[in-house]
Amino acid sequence: MRHTILTGIFLIIFLLCYGGLLGAVEVEISGGVDYLTFHHDRSRAYIDPASTKKDFQYYPFGFGNLLIKSDIAENLAYSINFTRDNVLRDNIEGLFIAKTDYFSFQFGPFLGIPNVLEIDPKAPEIPFFGVLSNFQLVYPGVVFLDLSGSTTLGQNLDFTSNHVRDTVGARLGVWLPSAIPSVSVSYKSFKKVDPHLTVNDTLTRFQFSIDFYSKNYPMTFRLDAGYQILARKYNNNITEALTDKLEVCFAGLELRVQASNSVKIIFGAELPVPIDNKTSMEMPSYPMPKATFGFVFSRE
Repeated sequence: MRHTILTGIFLIIFLLCYGGLLGAVEVEISGGVDYLTFHHDRSRAYIDPASTKKDFQYYPFGFGNLLIKSDIAENLAYSINFTRDNVLRDNIEGLFIAKTDYFSFQFGPFLGIPNVLEIDPKAPEIPFFGVLSNFQLVYPGVVFLDLSGSTTLGQNLDFTSNHVRDTVGARLGVWLPSAIPSVSVSYKSFKKVDPHLTVNDTLTRFQFSIDFYSKNYPMTFRLDAGYQILARKYNNNITEALTDKLEVCFAGLELRVQASNSVKIIFGAELPVPIDNKTSMEMPSYPMPKATFGFVFSRE
């Protein structure tokens, strides 16, 4: 963990300095806690007849994000993202960006670092890598369509990692006076393949959002609502594979305040409401909120 942190700090300083020479640079630092997460140490499904606990055991997952964006030329840019996600775990993502007023295309690699906070020297895990992309069509002031995805490379090769990450997402939005409503769907999957136990976490999310803004007010405000399915599949290659599933409706908000010409402050919160999960797992009777706090630093 210490080497990972030092490497990350070095890369941050280098990119900040180098990005400042190439053009405008923006750095977003955010983090928080998400209680709607399967406990990472759990090795048996709640619906397993041999399981003694049937009620959902939350895991207060500390997530974080460090995003660096910088222009290279008028229509070219890059971004580096250090992210810790409750489904995808720890990843470093890099994108090269080609953009115009009507479209943008982003493509680059990602490197996954499994168990970066729980390294076992007796059984080190191999990082996994792959590619990610994003494509956006825009009719300025009217409508936009955003498509994204990522996949792990070398999934069937013995010398690569036994971790597999896949994502896909789509978002469609329109501009209205002082508001941008949008609908989106996203899917995340992270699988750890093991001869004794394979665990596959997935998150499917359907979301409706409205971003409110005003040119004369130094604040933007977003309201979110939707439905998501958090699932975990256990497969020990001996008994029948079992899947725990937790379905929730959720509502959330995000506030971004322009504290100065170069600094924004981010506040966010989300509250899920469990609904019928269609399994023998007992629904949680306590709240499982998600809270976010962060900053955005920009320099022309």
